Amino acid sequence: MPDFKLPVPRSLTLPRSLPGRAVETAKGLATRLPAPVRQTAASLQTATLPRLDLPGMIRWPASIAFFGYSQTGFDGDTTNQEDIFEVSPITGIIRRITDGRLSSVYTSDRDPAWSANRSRLAIHRGSEADPESRLVLISRSSGAVVDALGIQGHTPRWLDTGTLLFLNGIDEREEVFSVDLATRTVRRITDVGAGASVNSLSWHPSAGLALGVADDAAGQYAVCVAPAAAVGAARAAGGSPIPRAGLTTVTGPTVQASSPDWSPTADRIAVTTWEAGTPSRVGYLTVATGAITLVPPSADPALNDAGAVFSPDGATLAFTRGNEDEWSEIWLWTRARLRPRLRQLTDDSQGRFKGSLDW
Repeated sequence: MPDFKLPVPRSLTLPRSLPGRAVETAKGLATRLPAPVRQTAASLQTATLPRLDLPGMIRWPASIAFFGYSQTGFDGDTTNQEDIFEVSPITGIIRRITDGRLSSVYTSDRDPAWSANRSRLAIHRGSEADPESRLVLISRSSGAVVDALGIQGHTPRWLDTGTLLFLNGIDEREEVFSVDLATRTVRRITDVGAGASVNSLSWHPSAGLALGVADDAAGQYAVCVAPAAAVGAARAAGGSPIPRAGLTTVTGPTVQASSPDWSPTADRIAVTTWEAGTPSRVGYLTVATGAITLVPPSADPALNDAGAVFSPDGATLAFTRGNEDEWSEIWLWTRARLRPRLRQLTDDSQGRFKGSLDW
């Protein structure tokens, strides 16, 4: 299984001599973003105007969250940190939410998941001081911890406003658990059995729990679904975890796939897929047929695509494209009926790795 983790021009640089109208437009755009880096008047004289997607400005709320790190010192990053960021799907402007650049203690913040009102993110955090990954709720505006849950686990996903689903190790494999935020009650949701492990998850309130399940003995990676009712039964007092037999495999027997993400209408599941010896690709699986539609590949055959997630309206996939664990950029693919659109959203000059997107 690949370790998930083209440059094209995406902006227009204005010369200093261009009159002030474009400059004022750039200033106005910057002030409307959630909390961007404030540009000075001097820097705006050579403002870089992003390529705007006007239909997307109407459809897409808020930002795409991700975690990132740099091995090259990009933006002052050190190898002593992994931080949480957000990026505007309209402009590609990135805002740092947590900041470990000045810390002397290694800290890893990963796998952000937006709360329903997008004021908080659930993440998992590990550090030299506490090497076990633990679930934490942070403020979107400040990055400060608003609830240090103290629950060991990783890859949190919101089931509802008061409950998180997450992964944790047990019996030498990863399984799904839930935690009630008010009572801290933890319940086991899945039991895929010895030799198997859950590596990714996505929740939909009516369609249920989509899982990436690895069969280590067979070397097979499949996407499976547990019905929402079965998840509810497992969460109930005295409930039993969902066994492997209670999961429906939705990918074909020869397909290697993981990292599922439900579309808003639950008719499709975004997936990362691959074949032996080739870079990973992303696309979506149509639930009714099992057919997988792939995003057009990079012109560079060595680059991996990974971690696709749906936009809130289900029309666009965001995913990362890059070189294994070294660097990656975020791309958007809109499958329009007349002309699909593929564009690079971020450009950190191959200086930062990005992963675990949540839109």
